[in-house]
Amino acid sequence: MRAGRHPGRARAALLALALLAAAAVNVTAPGGVADAATPPNAYVVNFGSDTVTPFDTATNTAGTPINVGGNPEDIAITPNGATAYVANGDNGTGTDGTVTPISTATNAPGTPVSVGDNPLGIAVSPDGTTAYVTNGGSPAGGSDTATPIDTATNTPGSKITVGNTPDGIAIQPGWTQQATQPQAATTAGPAAAYSQGDLYVAWKGATTDHVGYAAYNGSTWAPQQNVSGSWGTALTTNIPALAVYNGDLYAAWTGQASNDIYYSAYNGTTWTAQQTISGSWGSAGTNAGPALMVFDGDLYAGWRGTTSGHVYYSAYNGTTWAPQVALSPTSADAPALVADPIAGGLWIIAWTTSSDAIDYIYCLGTGAGACSGPVNTLPGAATSTSPALAFMGGDTGTLYVAWKDATSNQIGYEASFDNAGFTPQELEPQALTSAAPALAVGAYTLYTAWKGNGTNQQVWFAAANTPY
Repeated sequence: MRAGRHPGRARAALLALALLAAAAVNVTAPGGVADAATPPNAYVVNFGSDTVTPFDTATNTAGTPINVGGNPEDIAITPNGATAYVANGDNGTGTDGTVTPISTATNAPGTPVSVGDNPLGIAVSPDGTTAYVTNGGSPAGGSDTATPIDTATNTPGSKITVGNTPDGIAIQPGWTQQATQPQAATTAGPAAAYSQGDLYVAWKGATTDHVGYAAYNGSTWAPQQNVSGSWGTALTTNIPALAVYNGDLYAAWTGQASNDIYYSAYNGTTWTAQQTISGSWGSAGTNAGPALMVFDGDLYAGWRGTTSGHVYYSAYNGTTWAPQVALSPTSADAPALVADPIAGGLWIIAWTTSSDAIDYIYCLGTGAGACSGPVNTLPGAATSTSPALAFMGGDTGTLYVAWKDATSNQIGYEASFDNAGFTPQELEPQALTSAAPALAVGAYTLYTAWKGNGTNQQVWFAAANTPY
């Protein structure tokens, strides 16, 4: 038996995904392992040598061991990937043990934080503000406490009385603390997409009508830019759309002075010249924002017809747009599209009705008859703006739907596991908006972005690895 553990007790392995692309994993016996943010590093606690070994998960190359406290037992990483916290379990003598913070940017240990006797397990809250460590005590008698640590100051709080000889700890997944994109201002809802480790958010400028965008790497936002090039600057009066197709970031938007739908592709350096979604069949037109998704090797656009209100879609193979397909239902605002990569050949289109309900169709395959299935109504949802859709993979996959609640202006959301009904409606804590929200998925994390409520023109965002 390892020192610091209690006789007759085997510690179960605990697996938890951290947020904001930190992808933190707690694995507790033997030792602990945690994955940090990009660049991908893992951190292994070495119980017998009083060190933590970082290694690059891309090359499986170990780095220089980091000195921590005696007999480290467990490790957890903050959702933004900036700090790893190590529980040093060498105590068990009735005096306080420690937790060592490590900067993942430099792999340098910080000043140990004094906690309770024989710290064993540690976990960080989804919003990243607090680390909780269990104080296992000595074999003769546990300390029966857990200590919260303020991650902003690395100061311990008052001990929490729990059961005898506490060991492992897990925190129920939830949403991170909401924050703002520091430069964005908009009078419409934002768009969101995840590409190569970054969350991209786009929006209509509050005063200029420019389509602005910025990228978030999990800890900082890159400077705001506009979708532009030698051809000019994208202008719109509605919500734009984003999607990643063939390795490029695509943006789509409704023209400022027309109902045409424009698009452009970004290769990380430049935006291609804007073009309209059109073909020999004519041009796509809408008085709302468009929607984008990728399905079966094509980029799909969806929109609400300018005069008919019907939901339309068209597929782009990288060269041409297929003839538009009109669905019989009508929409009060822009539709939303998402592909189900788990089911294979399945995608979903959703829209808001004139009675503020959210209707949706499961579509199978491609072509004009793909969306011939029955129209369903999302239970409990009521909104006056567009819904948002996202799909998170896994063994079965989860479909997420989000919307601005028609009564409270909070962001409501529901989930469907394996397309087998929806969970009860939940409201995202403290998220208030007067426009349609956006969803994006990346690194097993669900992101939501939204415009502030009423006259608040800021763009807000939050994340969760499993909101349910």
